[in-house]
Amino acid sequence: MKNKKIILHCGSPKTGSTSLQYYLYDEGLLLRKLDVLVVKRLVQKNSTDPIFKHLLDSRKPNAPKSATTEARSRIETLFESEDISTLLISYESILGEPFEYGNPAFFPKARQAVRALKDIFDGYDIQIHYVTRDYTSFIGSYYVQHIRRGGDCSLKDFVRAIDPDSLSWIRIVNLLRNTFGAENVHVHEYRDFLSNPGRITAAILGGLIPEDRVSGKIGGYRKNRSVGGFPLYLTRISNRILVKGLSLPPQTAGRITRQRVLKPLSRFIPGDKPRIETAMSEFLAKRYHEDMQILSGQ
Repeated sequence: MKNKKIILHCGSPKTGSTSLQYYLYDEGLLLRKLDVLVVKRLVQKNSTDPIFKHLLDSRKPNAPKSATTEARSRIETLFESEDISTLLISYESILGEPFEYGNPAFFPKARQAVRALKDIFDGYDIQIHYVTRDYTSFIGSYYVQHIRRGGDCSLKDFVRAIDPDSLSWIRIVNLLRNTFGAENVHVHEYRDFLSNPGRITAAILGGLIPEDRVSGKIGGYRKNRSVGGFPLYLTRISNRILVKGLSLPPQTAGRITRQRVLKPLSRFIPGDKPRIETAMSEFLAKRYHEDMQILSGQ
């Protein structure tokens, strides 16, 4: 019987996950020859594996035990039906969203999600790879995501709704390390992924594919481009009209304005990215530097 290993790339949103996933999907046949199955998600319509729904259901408040049972059953099915020894799951939102409307805490559902993951992955040889990003650009990038989803607040109001004292990659990483063992949780920085995606991706794959082979391909997978302040401003105003004026759900409004406002405007009016106020930006930079020093020394 093969030793069943799981590689979990779980974080976090806005840290190059989409680029990594597209690379992994394109190299699926090669990895399959190396006894690794990449579980597909959001490549094209109706191609998402059921495991992601089970993982999402398991972290919901008062989730029934059947959610964990279904997740474990799907994992076993993948191992047995594909006859592989390693399952690679890449899901950047597995610990929940970093910011939620009406809740100032950073990753408010993380503890509950990790508790669910412990039950789902119990008994498997698991290696977890978590990618962090400096708080300033992370918040700015996630703010753009908020607008894409139909949000209409300004960056200043978005930042004001966050509890700065709760911003801590240390808390998130330690939740994973205390649950799965420090030796099984590996932390990578987004800036390192940007500067050398081949090295980080090769590390996540455990060296199965040489770094130079990865580097030659992954640089062309960037799917989410930067958006300037003016297109964002017009998009959030459009969202407000659709949501508050026409009573459309935010997600519906976001889909409309992404296609009809944000994408065409960004093509012709890139503009400057919206910037967090200097004092807050300096505070966030100092916090991130200190946090990463602590994490690297643990």
